[in-house]
Amino acid sequence: MKKALFGCLLAMAVAFVFLNPCPSLAGPFGTNMGDAKEKFKNLTDAGDNNYWTRDVPLRHSVFAEYFLLFGENGLNGVIAQSTYKNDRFGIQAQNAYKKVKEQLIKKYGEPEIKEFLREGALFKDNSEFVMSLYKSERVHASVWELKKPIDNIKRITLLLSGEGVSMCKIIISYSYINREKYEEKKAALENDAL
Repeated sequence: MKKALFGCLLAMAVAFVFLNPCPSLAGPFGTNMGDAKEKFKNLTDAGDNNYWTRDVPLRHSVFAEYFLLFGENGLNGVIAQSTYKNDRFGIQAQNAYKKVKEQLIKKYGEPEIKEFLREGALFKDNSEFVMSLYKSERVHASVWELKKPIDNIKRITLLLSGEGVSMCKIIISYSYINREKYEEKKAALENDAL
């Protein structure tokens, strides 16, 4: 009888752990909607209640810097990025983009893919990949608009951005469901100021 009771309690405990993941690590990079800025270490003030850091609860191998967006209801967005230098072909950035995109597809499903070279582009050779991004002749992005939010995330954007002839950034942006309300309120305050 004691063995059966113990076995039942053990099974319930295991099920609880696996069915209820730790809420403090559920969102991107170990963040959660509404997190207070005090949860994070080594923050650098970027103005407008937003902060840069390299120290998030769960780091991803592709991203080096994290930008945390806060509103009156705590954390409402996360942006992460890394810079690749001396790579005008954009090979490192494209490989990182592909890796992250595949990981996101597994978790969030298929995105809207916006990967194209504009008609009449001057910088269309493979050796000019980064320059074509920099001159806005090329778009290399994927967007997830989540009709049913996952981990309170409403929108994810993954993109490559040219920063010159041979410097490219990979950027990912997560918007929690409270971000939209924050933006609406902020716009209304600005409109009232006029």
